[in-house]
Amino acid sequence: MIRVLVVDSDATFLASLDVKLAPQRSTWELAFTTPETAGAALVSGAWDVVVVDLTANVDGTPALVRARDAQPASLRIALAPAGTAVGDLGAAHQVLPHQCDATVLRSTILRALELRSRLADPFVLELIGSLPTLPSPSAAMVELQQALGAVDVDTRQVGRVVSTDMAMGTKLLQVVNSSYYGLSRTVDDPAEAVRLLGARLTGEILLTVGLLDAVTSRGAGIDAQLAAMRDRSLARADLAATLAERAGRAQTLVRRVWNGAFLLDVGEMLLVGTEHEDDPALIDRRATIGGALLSMWGLPHHLVDIVALSDLHPERSTPEAVHYAWLASEFTARRLASQGATTVEQTAGHPDGNADGAYVPPHPADPELVSSVLRWAGLASVRIDDLVPELTAAG
Repeated sequence: MIRVLVVDSDATFLASLDVKLAPQRSTWELAFTTPETAGAALVSGAWDVVVVDLTANVDGTPALVRARDAQPASLRIALAPAGTAVGDLGAAHQVLPHQCDATVLRSTILRALELRSRLADPFVLELIGSLPTLPSPSAAMVELQQALGAVDVDTRQVGRVVSTDMAMGTKLLQVVNSSYYGLSRTVDDPAEAVRLLGARLTGEILLTVGLLDAVTSRGAGIDAQLAAMRDRSLARADLAATLAERAGRAQTLVRRVWNGAFLLDVGEMLLVGTEHEDDPALIDRRATIGGALLSMWGLPHHLVDIVALSDLHPERSTPEAVHYAWLASEFTARRLASQGATTVEQTAGHPDGNADGAYVPPHPADPELVSSVLRWAGLASVRIDDLVPELTAAG
């Protein structure tokens, strides 16, 4: 039985959810409470999922923070009003609009539980642990992770960590001055980049790039293949960010879309050069392997979500960043199809890959699904075929 607790200031909304989620009571134990009584509910036992009104306070503490402290093992979903600052959502695994539809909430909970189940798969964890060259964070990355793990992240401390490590500082400046991470002007001081972007987003950038660098620099003999896969990841990330920009999304989301799309192939990259590289039994587990590695490195929940569930068809309730990353992968498949590489037999180097060694779906997705995802992403007027020339140039 899955235990779900919903905390919200609006009693009418709670009553509506109680009615609309009633069909789940055969498999879910549901409880609804206002902030005034949430304190007792949060300590009344272990909850698998806690859904929290972001504007609520419990005994003088933000409800989301109280839920994290009282139920550290729970999946936490924040119901956030429009315009909520990203920094306010650090304790949430998922974020939904306040007073969202019950169907969306149900789908989000099921997706989050699927993610948790995947990441706890003993087979995947044992496989990753058995790899001969498991990428690990540098000492500077560990220090950065510790700084970001504080309840109140100190921007100055993060700036000091980045500024005192030449490789990390250089990498940050390369990324933030690029076309999709670019700020309104060129930045040449890592500490200034941290101040402009904020500590959490800076940490996300550095952990994202650092992880992929560690995965793609594991030894001679596979460098060329991994470099080609990294280039493809970069092109896909640029495309995903372009789509988010076309949809008019905020720059913060565009940057996070770029991060997630950049990491989609990390699970497959991790297997390159190992005895598991061509194991057909692992094709359907590469997304989970990638998500588990991100989780081990301490990357944010939303990036783990994008990667670990990237093999599932998107739904309307799927986070927006997943929509753009999925569409970028689909457009890449269309580009290969336009070049004649439409089947496994026509691709080279890998039984399920292309000439560069990176996996792409051998057949484009169902057109109706693509149209739906485009609509959900705010891109109903965009046609995939119109972007094929752009992809040819980008790839």
